[in-house]
Amino acid sequence: MARKLFGTDGIRGLANKFPMTPEIALKVGMAAGRIFMRGDHRHRVVIGKDTRLSGYMIESALVSGFTSVGMDVFQFGPLPTPAVAMLTRSLRADLGVMISASHNAYHDNGIKLFGPDGQKLSDEREEEIEALMENGLEDGLAEPTNIGRARRIEDAQARYIEFVKRTFPKHLRLEGLRIVVDCAHGASYRVAPAVLWELGADIVAIGVEPNLKPLCIALDPADSRGVWWWEGGADCSTRSTSDVFRGDRGTVSSQGATTTASFQLGLIGDPRRGDPMSQSVSVALTDGRLRSVATGSEQRTVRRAELSIPLLIGR
Repeated sequence: MARKLFGTDGIRGLANKFPMTPEIALKVGMAAGRIFMRGDHRHRVVIGKDTRLSGYMIESALVSGFTSVGMDVFQFGPLPTPAVAMLTRSLRADLGVMISASHNAYHDNGIKLFGPDGQKLSDEREEEIEALMENGLEDGLAEPTNIGRARRIEDAQARYIEFVKRTFPKHLRLEGLRIVVDCAHGASYRVAPAVLWELGADIVAIGVEPNLKPLCIALDPADSRGVWWWEGGADCSTRSTSDVFRGDRGTVSSQGATTTASFQLGLIGDPRRGDPMSQSVSVALTDGRLRSVATGSEQRTVRRAELSIPLLIGR
């Protein structure tokens, strides 16, 4: 059976239009809940979201669907996508859900599902969910005494902040760095500045007003904010999409040059090959864009810690 709702990254579309309607979200919750209820334990699902206005609507429908089949729901509120995957494992949940359309415009939304291992569901599992959505949902409704319960997990962001900090080498600190953090009014608006500040950096946070439309930033060196970051004396900056998941985040160095996550991966290197994080690299610029890196040149060096920050926050 070919999938009709699920695409390469869950279900996604214009909010309040098929397939991103409360009715579909309700059915996803009912079907996925039934499929992942295995064994005699009390089953649970965790739900996170970004800051899109339609997230409230989709979340309420999902909660109704999951609880109607007897699954307990833990709600995190705004949280980056990797945090939902991590907390799915940490809280021993049967299923994880992220409500987000990632880099799409604010009027879109989406539903991403994670298995108990925190990994994306297989195509076969998604086909199974779609098949159950089309037939047989009413047969799996819980008895009145077995309806699931929903609760807010107030410290979900704090749990993820501590997890992210543990990925940073203990012998390194960000003291002496001034970092501009552009959170795009998205899911990282609290987590990203907190992580970097607790690691010692001086933080200038922008895009941290989630009541505004999530702003998905293009990585354009000509962006006026990149010039402001440069002239404002920041050592580097980080940018993110609304859910901090994709690889199209980037940094702007103190020279105003934009780098993408793929470049950053190359710059960070692999400590297992004797490539320590403390080693510095030089950035070669052509027409304002990052073209190459080299060690030991006289160009302005950028510490690896600076360029690794978006990966710490989002991966």
